[in-house]
Amino acid sequence: AIAIGINGSNLYHTYEYGQETIRGGSELTPEATEGNQQQVQATAKGLDKEYITAWSYGKGETFTLLIPNLYGGASGALSEGSANMEDVPAEFQQIIGGMNHYWGDQPFTAGPVYVGAFVFFLFLLGIFIVRGPLKWALLAGTALSIALAWGHNMMWLTDLFIDYMPLYNKFRTVSSVLVVAEFTIPALAVLALVEFARHPKEVLQDKVAVYASLALTLLPCLVLWLVPQTFLGLMSDAEHEMFRQAMGNSQLPVSSIMSSLKEVRAGIVSADAIRSAIVIILSLVPCVLYAQGKIKKSLLFASIGVITLCDLWLVDKRYLNDDLFIPKESVEAQARPVTAVDKAIAEDKDPHYRVMNLAVNSFNDATTSANHRSVGGYHAAKLRRYQDLIERQLAKQNMEVYNMLDTRYFIFADQEHGLQYQKNPEAFGPAWFVNDIRWVTTADEEMSALDDTPLRTTAVVDKRFEGELSSYKAAPAAATTDSLATDSLQPAPAIGQVELLSYAPSQAKYRVTTDVPRLLVFSEIYYPHGWHLTLDGKSELPLVRADYTLRAAYIPAGTHELTMTFDPASIHRTELVAKICTALLALLLLASLVQPFLKRKDKKATTPQH
Repeated sequence: AIAIGINGSNLYHTYEYGQETIRGGSELTPEATEGNQQQVQATAKGLDKEYITAWSYGKGETFTLLIPNLYGGASGALSEGSANMEDVPAEFQQIIGGMNHYWGDQPFTAGPVYVGAFVFFLFLLGIFIVRGPLKWALLAGTALSIALAWGHNMMWLTDLFIDYMPLYNKFRTVSSVLVVAEFTIPALAVLALVEFARHPKEVLQDKVAVYASLALTLLPCLVLWLVPQTFLGLMSDAEHEMFRQAMGNSQLPVSSIMSSLKEVRAGIVSADAIRSAIVIILSLVPCVLYAQGKIKKSLLFASIGVITLCDLWLVDKRYLNDDLFIPKESVEAQARPVTAVDKAIAEDKDPHYRVMNLAVNSFNDATTSANHRSVGGYHAAKLRRYQDLIERQLAKQNMEVYNMLDTRYFIFADQEHGLQYQKNPEAFGPAWFVNDIRWVTTADEEMSALDDTPLRTTAVVDKRFEGELSSYKAAPAAATTDSLATDSLQPAPAIGQVELLSYAPSQAKYRVTTDVPRLLVFSEIYYPHGWHLTLDGKSELPLVRADYTLRAAYIPAGTHELTMTFDPASIHRTELVAKICTALLALLLLASLVQPFLKRKDKKATTPQH
């Protein structure tokens, strides 16, 4: 309970935010999308199953727990760091060099899940020699995490968890569940080593346990060292299809290229297989010496610890090495490449306008945000309604929607002149008054209304917000020549002005003037939790959702200063609970340290004096 209290703020607000994101499902009726395969599709309750299982670990790939490069390691070109490329014929060097190091089931990967060769051996040994319920708990956790990591390769289990396990459909990378196995496998391995240290001779005499563990670890390593091509395909399904099509459409010697590719990858597997075998053999040496009474227990643990550390260290250095540690200035220069277009746009000192970069994959690229307030960008858990807006409106270039997002500049690539930009004079600005409301009853109606509503003068609002806008009255619209000619008694058009005084992610200030009460729409994404709007620093005005994604408020007549602030009351409450629980934990730790001294003092006091 104390641990939950300490972490309650993070847990609660992550859950709260998740309900409003693509992890929480959409209110819209799903529609088939064409030519937009990378966009996130959601079920009524969470992420789409195909999206969730895209990064499914292959069943054979599971043995990377024993041999890290069994399926090539991390994604990347073979030309980068593969010694086996030296044996490729010169005419195939460029083609093979451009092929992927990794050839498993996942779209791409930053590296395999590897627990250590001898650690995996001890884990298997522990299945036989460790007794008690803890072993079964660790074994069950390992088996379940591996099965769940298989994703679409064991869809009946994945379906079961997606449909019935709370929150499971909020996660997208099922292979990440192997983090459980990365804990349970070493835990059982440690128990096995402790059991061996207690009864070394008895363990070695258990032929079934020892031979089975060797047969499942050392033997596969030796076999894959000698004949990797016999048991591994060494090409992904996508590569097989690519080469199949190339056979009918290319003059290249496809069979020879495939053979060379397999030889390179076979060399990669073979090298890591013998490496794992050597690690196991080296680790068995102190075990045998200890069983013979030639070394002490401390030396047994130390030697196995050093070998395992070196094993894991060397594999980890493949993916986190010195080449990745570069000066901060270099990182910033790479993250924020400032172009001539960026410099030109930066001359606009307005603190609010946004930029749409069409020269990149707009909604899967975050580089634009390094220099501009971007309409696009990437986030693994975008707000659901903004993702809906991307898929249903921005994807079809609805300029009214771009205008309401205050998209003042569009960046695009020109074949002749390179990177260019164009200013959009129709952008609505940071906020604007509207004359009328178009009421809708469903999310589908709300989205459809954006297709044909003049958003500069009319706001689309869901009827669920009627209570907050109960005093709303339509403002007089701008007069036309015809109306002036036919109705001299028509009210004068409403007048309103909006000035942005200051702008920051968590607070914005506006000065507004209107001659009649009117609805003010802010070019800010609506989020139902934590945002407050105060009028002249005194009364708070209710914020409602307008135009499917934006914030709006009903402003009384006159000149006012509005302050919009993000300050969730729930953060203050949960942080208070966290502080109390942290204090309780500190008291418990202090008590646990003091208690032995108190017991010793009491014992001395009750001991008879002679």
